[in-house]
Amino acid sequence: MFATLGILIGLFMGIISARMYHLSWNHDAKKIVSRLDVVGAIILVLYILFVIVRSRLIGIFVAAPMVGAVGLSITAGIMIGRVIGTRNAIIEILKEREII
Repeated sequence: MFATLGILIGLFMGIISARMYHLSWNHDAKKIVSRLDVVGAIILVLYILFVIVRSRLIGIFVAAPMVGAVGLSITAGIMIGRVIGTRNAIIEILKEREII
């Protein structure tokens, strides 16, 4: 149960953290490029802080033997969420350009 909840929390955090980089279309290179803006920098700092205190934060809510498993499930959720968020942003840009 905690692992599933960890993945769901991670998905939410991952989709938000996918916002770290602003994606846009580069007309000259004819490809999608990314850049870190102010909001993205704030999200990056918050994400780094979370990674540093993750075990202590998770330890508040789950028993000590489960902290590692829940931490890994949250990490997996974050990675999946970032892929989903980035994928959606790329698809949106390509649709605007009528490439797909």
